[in-house]
Amino acid sequence: MSGREVERDRLLKRIAEKTAKLEARSDLNIKIPRLQLPSEYNFRDRSIFSLPPKILKPILASGHPKYRKKLLAERKIANELKKNLKSYTILRKQREAFRLRLVSLITKVEDETMEIDEIPSAQEKEMLRYYYYVKHGVDTVHVAPIDEKVLNRVLSLVPRRLMAWDETLNNTIDDIKEDFMMANKKAIIDFVLQDPAFITGVQDENTPFKQEKKEIGNSFRPAFDYAKFKMERNLHVINPCLSVLLDLWYTRFRKLRLIDTIELKGHEGAFDLQEFKYVFNKSIENCKDILMNQYYYAVTDVFLQGGKRNKLPDPGKPKRMRSFYNSVATIMTNQLQILCLKSLYDYIQYIIDIKVR
Repeated sequence: MSGREVERDRLLKRIAEKTAKLEARSDLNIKIPRLQLPSEYNFRDRSIFSLPPKILKPILASGHPKYRKKLLAERKIANELKKNLKSYTILRKQREAFRLRLVSLITKVEDETMEIDEIPSAQEKEMLRYYYYVKHGVDTVHVAPIDEKVLNRVLSLVPRRLMAWDETLNNTIDDIKEDFMMANKKAIIDFVLQDPAFITGVQDENTPFKQEKKEIGNSFRPAFDYAKFKMERNLHVINPCLSVLLDLWYTRFRKLRLIDTIELKGHEGAFDLQEFKYVFNKSIENCKDILMNQYYYAVTDVFLQGGKRNKLPDPGKPKRMRSFYNSVATIMTNQLQILCLKSLYDYIQYIIDIKVR
């Protein structure tokens, strides 16, 4: 017998026992109906006091609308990552193939049977091939253009009076973009040629100087450090203030002269002696005013800024301070001497110029 039939017989037996007990009691007047169970009734699958299956159906998270949206979003992100990974792999393979092809083309070995005096030579051919692939071997689609912020920063340095030349300005911008593009292409070619994954490493040449350095070791280090310390302490020309002082003269006062020969050349006819003396003295006085009111205050400002940034020697060491300002005096004296010599040279050129056409 099957388990279902055994369960059914047990239930019928219990119902019969209960019915017999009720009928045995004479004090109860109960009419017990006859119970009939269906033949296909499954007692294990369906309890007598159970709710409908639809109500007892477990609530799954996948049935919630928000869960479905979240699940779809996660699947979409996973598909995008998979797609990006696949595209990155393909792009990497394309880059490797491009590098290998580029290296094989540029580093191609020439035929050894060529003549020695052939023009161009093998080395010149390699150089020509290199510049050819810098210009034509890299597609401009794969090269990033110059950033607009950088271009605007460059244009902000151009004086306003020069911005009126639209055609020249546009040509200059095109040249900047082209130079930037060529620099990027050259960087790509150099990166490919210097990548150790695509070229064999070149062993360092064992020169006599390298051999000597290996034999000496680090025994020279103390003497080197001491010499460096002495130079930084006593060689004042490497001080930033003095470099700014030199730059100041050659950027702002390089064309300054004691005698303004341009004004002398612009005079029509011969000079009267008193008039010549007046123009001469006036030019010298103008030069002195520029030196005292512009050059001197510019030099003073340089050293004031250097003192704020601790670039000047310690005032507590008068010997170093005296040595430093002696260097400053030497530089300024040299600049004034150059001013006098160039003024004399211009004046001599003005005197000997007889304007022969």
